Amino acid sequence: MRILLEIFSRNDEILQIKRALQSLGHEVITIYEDSYRETCPYYQKKLDQMGVHTFRKRYEREWIQRLHRMVEEFLPDAALFINLPTEMMQPSDLAHIRARTKTVCYFVDGISSNPELYDYYALLDHIYVFEEQDVKYLTERHHIAAQYMPVGYNEAYAPICAAPMMDVIFIGSPFPHRLRLLERVSATAARAGWKLHIYGPFYDGRYPWKAFLFRRRYPHIARYLMNGSVPPEEAARLYASSKICLNIHDVRHGSPNPRTFEILAVGAFELIDARVSYGGLLSPGEDLAVYEDAEDLVEKIRYYLVHDDERCQIAVKGQCTTRPLSMKNILRAIMRGGTLKDIGT
Repeated sequence: MRILLEIFSRNDEILQIKRALQSLGHEVITIYEDSYRETCPYYQKKLDQMGVHTFRKRYEREWIQRLHRMVEEFLPDAALFINLPTEMMQPSDLAHIRARTKTVCYFVDGISSNPELYDYYALLDHIYVFEEQDVKYLTERHHIAAQYMPVGYNEAYAPICAAPMMDVIFIGSPFPHRLRLLERVSATAARAGWKLHIYGPFYDGRYPWKAFLFRRRYPHIARYLMNGSVPPEEAARLYASSKICLNIHDVRHGSPNPRTFEILAVGAFELIDARVSYGGLLSPGEDLAVYEDAEDLVEKIRYYLVHDDERCQIAVKGQCTTRPLSMKNILRAIMRGGTLKDIGT
């Protein structure tokens, strides 16, 4: 199948969707959906903020022209959108594409808080959402059919056998409630002597004053922080080398995020904040451990650090449950118009 893939470059780096599609034998051409402000020089960003939109309008015009040209020249069997670039693409543009090929969207972010998407839904042949509550939202609010499809793990998260070198690890971005929880965990780690490691782009390291301000506001996190992004292969190694892998969700989401399945896929033990739903896939207390609040989080860390057998048993069960949810299997089902049941879960 010839597939035109529209995706944010950061999402493709993390999820490796193009690579998975190619491994399935598809011919793939990619156009990145990155917005103007994510790609333009600093001075143009400032001009745009001041009301000078000449450069942004030209970028968006050239992007949509390139998209239409790719559809006309590549003649894809399907256009696969990972989220929708509503900043640059109007519903009329999507209608133009749908007149020439099948349109599929896999929303890897929640959609219920984005009313601007409403005019696009009817122009998609298939809709997949990673947030299970969004199926109900689309059905009841918009009478639009959609399928729940978790964002699984890519091939970088293959099973790894490694001796634990760390007690607790967290990898991710610094959302406000994550920072509050991690500061609490870090303060406890300092007192208890835990080997805690925190990885992520918590501040822009190009500016020394930002590091100073961060250390001043979050002194305990700063003690354990390795500031910067972590590539998937390195993240997999770090998870496999840790006794407890923390997963703290964005408060806007109720279903498991991609990191949930990445951690489990390598065979690591995961401690996760309680979810509204688990997609009928995971069982709390069996496939992973769950905490309810900051106090419970600290107590669960204390408990599982000294209960090795129970921790290992949960990790093994979680890895087994997660095994079918590779990005390759998920995309195979999506491109066939299938459902979660079609990947053997």
